[in-house]
Amino acid sequence: KRKPRPPPMTVDEFHRIPAPRVLKTHSPRQVFLGASIEDGSLLPGTKVVYVTRDPKDACVSSYYHAFNPHRSGWPFDAWVKLWVTGLFEHGTWWDHVKAWEQEAVDHPDQVLIVTYEDLLRQPHEQVRRIADFLGLVGATDDVIRATVRNSRFDAMKKASQGDRFADFYRKGETGDWTEHFDPTGPLLSEFDSIHSREMARK
Repeated sequence: KRKPRPPPMTVDEFHRIPAPRVLKTHSPRQVFLGASIEDGSLLPGTKVVYVTRDPKDACVSSYYHAFNPHRSGWPFDAWVKLWVTGLFEHGTWWDHVKAWEQEAVDHPDQVLIVTYEDLLRQPHEQVRRIADFLGLVGATDDVIRATVRNSRFDAMKKASQGDRFADFYRKGETGDWTEHFDPTGPLLSEFDSIHSREMARK
């Protein structure tokens, strides 16, 4: 039996949590909770570790999550055509990523960009990079190794059993898009064209 979903947290409730607070979110930069109401700048002391991944893998992942179009019977091609429009609460992958990448350029002391691919390829190096960025003085080599061990996909999937997030852990790998996009079909070339155009757009 799964644990019940907790009620949504209000902004006031969040601010009452003693610092340091940790928030996991998919929020676009424009509506980020840790930003000033007055001018939209990141609040002093705010640190953002922004994890991004290959957009085709992101599209495939959302096919099995989001409101689970896969389980609802949506054809994958139809999902991709909707996904690239960004008609969701988070907007397009491209606008989302570019806004946070620009924030990292403007404020490298407050935003760190990490790729999922690098986390899988160099877990110890990337966890050390994150720890240094956050200023975690107690992050010894033993702590880094334990963090990597406990955050492995299989360990997190096992720990989530019975939790409402259990279905969130599907594969935990990169390149799954090759199992969904026909390499010779028009969908892949259309997606790549959109990617090139969007990344070139200011």
